[in-house]
Amino acid sequence: MGVRLVQRGSLPSGDLWHNLLPEELGNVMGHTFRVVTLEYFPFIAYRKNTDDPDGTLTPLDSLDTRVLQTIAAHLNFTYEMREPWDGTWGVPLAGGNWSGIVGTLQHEEADFSLNLTPSPARMEVITHSIIYSHDPLNILSLKPRTLPRSLALMRPFTNNLWMIIIVCTLSSGVILWLLQRAWSWVSGEPIFRLDSTLLQTLGVLLEEPADDPPENMSGQVFVGWWWLACVIIDTGYKSSLVAHLSVQAMFPPINTFEDILSRDGWAWGIQPLSGTTFLYFNQSSDPVIVELYKHFQYHHLQEGVEQVLAGGFSYVTLKSYLKIGTESRYRDRYGVTPFHLSTTEYSILGGNSWGFRRVY
Repeated sequence: MGVRLVQRGSLPSGDLWHNLLPEELGNVMGHTFRVVTLEYFPFIAYRKNTDDPDGTLTPLDSLDTRVLQTIAAHLNFTYEMREPWDGTWGVPLAGGNWSGIVGTLQHEEADFSLNLTPSPARMEVITHSIIYSHDPLNILSLKPRTLPRSLALMRPFTNNLWMIIIVCTLSSGVILWLLQRAWSWVSGEPIFRLDSTLLQTLGVLLEEPADDPPENMSGQVFVGWWWLACVIIDTGYKSSLVAHLSVQAMFPPINTFEDILSRDGWAWGIQPLSGTTFLYFNQSSDPVIVELYKHFQYHHLQEGVEQVLAGGFSYVTLKSYLKIGTESRYRDRYGVTPFHLSTTEYSILGGNSWGFRRVY
């Protein structure tokens, strides 16, 4: 698998190893390649050699270093691993230059990199292997809490439905008053007061009808139709109330960027942006992502997780970081964590590959 990863890189002038050392494809005679990378666990881990003035790195056990060691043993080469000069993954600079790992490969200061996300702009200055992993963005939040019991009586109907019921009740009282007023004008009977008809329609809704219903036919017909409507409303309310009292309702979970923006008083954060993650948010024209990016708080992983635990906060970062940063540290003896990981995943330009300097 490791050999296939490198040999299928989309290089413009043949295979990288053949172009560098053409003696024998599959054996590069112990040549030392320059590798540029940044820490990205579990894919890349290393230790800095503080006693080496050249700034070399000692690779530690991780996914990409296992692949690299397998390829090196098979193709008979060695390597020196270093960080990019500015400690970044790579974003465009002025004059067609790039920073970070991409810039190091662009200016041929290294032969290839480990894990690096390809993009159309990057592929104009470097080449990439096939995509071999997928690490999307996810949203970390606390698991949904139960809704306050004090508001259980209001939950059977939505806010809009409650407003419709209130408006219909008041309107019915006014219409009944107008009918009674017209009847009073024709018959010469005493005029009904508006507050009396409003209380009558409200009483029917609350299943406490007035003891003195209208005596005229028009008023009785109207009250009859209103009573039928109230029977439907009351039946729906009671059945829904039983369900809400039997099963404790929960706040809806945060699964999308839209869910974050819809929460009143909510805050959100992300790790300091770099590389393709920065480009994903900085160059997006999606109004949701633009609004999210505008109000990001920037926290490193552990600080962001602590903010989530404090409540009213969501943390956005790569799925591998979230899984590693929460699974072991915050899992109780029953294997349960207090966190909810969004079901929606946001892919950053397709996935991860290795980057190579162009061979001309």
